[in-house]
Order: sequence, then C-alpha cells, then structure tokens
Amino acid sequence: MLIFKRLFVMLLLCAFGLALLPGSALAQDAPAMPQVRTAEDPLQAPVWAAQWGQPGWGSFAATSLLLGGALAMNIGFDNYAEPRWRGPILADRFLHESLRASTPEGMELAGHISDILLGSLIAAPLVVEPGLLYLKGDDATAAGRLALVNAQSMALVLFTTSAIKYAVARQRPPIGECWDDPTSDESCARREAVSFPSGHTSMAFVGAGLICMNHEVFSPLENAWDNVACYTALGAALSTGVLRMVAHQHYSTDVLIGAALGLAAGYVLPKVLYFGLDDGDPFFADDDAALTPTSAPIQLLSFSSVW
Repeated sequence: MLIFKRLFVMLLLCAFGLALLPGSALAQDAPAMPQVRTAEDPLQAPVWAAQWGQPGWGSFAATSLLLGGALAMNIGFDNYAEPRWRGPILADRFLHESLRASTPEGMELAGHISDILLGSLIAAPLVVEPGLLYLKGDDATAAGRLALVNAQSMALVLFTTSAIKYAVARQRPPIGECWDDPTSDESCARREAVSFPSGHTSMAFVGAGLICMNHEVFSPLENAWDNVACYTALGAALSTGVLRMVAHQHYSTDVLIGAALGLAAGYVLPKVLYFGLDDGDPFFADDDAALTPTSAPIQLLSFSSVW
C-alpha cells in the first residue's frame, strides 16, 4: 500500500505541473475592467473576475512544499510503528460490524472500487474542471489559475492528513477473529497504525468540495448540470468513505473526520482565500472590486466595480 501512496503523490505533482501550463497562468496580470455578470448572460463577464484573488508564485511554492512534506512523511515514517490508539469509540463498533465485508474477496473488491472513485475525484479538479473552464471562456490563464487553486487545497489536505495520521498512530480495525479477540493471534498486532483520519475519504471529499465550488463559482455547465456534477461528486466521495469501512480499513470516526477535513479545504478555503464567502471579500481580494451574488439555482458570482 505504501507504494501506491508514493505513486499517488507523484501523480499529483505531475498533474499539478501540467495544469500550470502555460506559465502565464501564474502571472499577476493587471486586472481588466470588470463587467456585470447576470444569471441570464453569465459569459458577459471575464472568466476570472478582477476582484478575485489571483494565485501566483507564492501559491505555487506553498503547494510544492506541502506536497513535498506529504511525500517525505509517507516515505520516512513507518506505517507499522507502535500504535498510540487502538479500537473503536462511540458508534464505531456498531457501524463497522454493520458494514464490514464478510470475506477477503469482498474486502478486496471494496478497496479497489474506493481506489477508482478516489482517482476520479483527484483527476477532476486538476484536469477536468480547468478544461471545462477553458472551453467555456477560451482563457488559458484562468484555467491555469483554477488548477493551481485546486491543487493547493488538495496538497493541504494530503499534508494535513499525513501529519495527523503519523502523530495519532491509530491502528486499523482488526480483521477476522482479531476483531472479536485482539489477542487471539500474534498477527492481530500486525496492522498499520495509520487509520485516523481516512486518507481516501479526506482526498475524496476535497475533490468533491472543489468540484462543487468550481461549478458554483464558474458555472461551466450552465446551472442545472452544475448541480448534477456537484451531487455526483459528493455521492462518489460518500461512497468512497463507506467502502473504506467495508474494506476493513477504517472506523466511522476516521471517515467522518476525513470528510470534514476534505470539505473544509475543498469548498470553504478557496472561497475564503480567492472568491469570497457569501457577501464577504476574499482574503486575497482586489480592494477596488466587490462581490454581488446572483440568485441562480447554483449561485453564480456577479461583480461590479467600486470607485
């Protein structure tokens, strides 16, 4: 499993680098005169509004450091170190016994399906969403910026999840007879101590959160289909979390915390930093512009100049 984690981080690095081409996407360009975007005619405005934060080389450096740190932890730390935390808490036991697969084949199948779902939820924000934005507005710079914003959130979740996992060192749920009696066999103690939080779940939900945020802010599929994209991504992320429990890889508390971490970084953080949350300005806002939300079914961000 460790080799898959390393490959996963390397794939993130490669996809991240490709997404940043052309290099002009990182430039802090002088903003164009903003126009008014309405729900009826959303393409009248620039693809990337003037008052939105613009990720640059600082964002690129921070993302690279986070990815490098996550890779270093996954390579340098021992997954089978002495656990600091064992066993279920709260509703973990009930949910685990209700959901866990009863055969090794079932566990393996659940694990493979969760891997596929995770891969799709990683690829979509890094490749598909910037591609949709480019097709909508024919703006490679905006597409590159979106790829960097998405990669930044994913790198943060990967780093944070890895750091918590190795600090907490919770042992994965015991398998077979070990679940009923952890002392029944010497092999019961030979389980990875990287259960909390669920990395598959945190990365799946950061991907789903980014997809929902991207379709809410930019509406590349025009309203109704943007809703479909968001709900489909959330369903895939939820399925990933459930399948990690079916595969005996995580407790329900691992999955819940992973989901919360992913949604916070995927949906909330980019709005706070770059696009604005509700009626507030983003942290990296242009002081000469303000956000005015519209009443579209999925909220489009309209904007106007403040002189």
